[in-house]
Amino acid sequence: MVAIFICIAGWRLGRRTIETLTDTAPAGATDKISAAVTRIPGVVAVERLRVRKAGEVLFVDLVVAVSRTLPLDRVAALRIASSRRCAPTVPPPR
Repeated sequence: MVAIFICIAGWRLGRRTIETLTDTAPAGATDKISAAVTRIPGVVAVERLRVRKAGEVLFVDLVVAVSRTLPLDRVAALRIASSRRCAPTVPPPR
């Protein structure tokens, strides 16, 4: 019986270690962030999205498509809006 508990604990610890070493994002984080950013007015599409965990901090690498005719001050405002929209969307790390 004790051997079963040791095996289960070892499996969980090993899985968590592999996820940490490979920068695995929490389940569903990319979908939630993509949906939240796509709803921002002015964002045409999410071209690339990468979420990775480093310790207890989640890093989001996001590239969005906007209209070519948008003025630069509006693009800067979209960047700030997307950063603010991502923060509460990301689930807390495990």
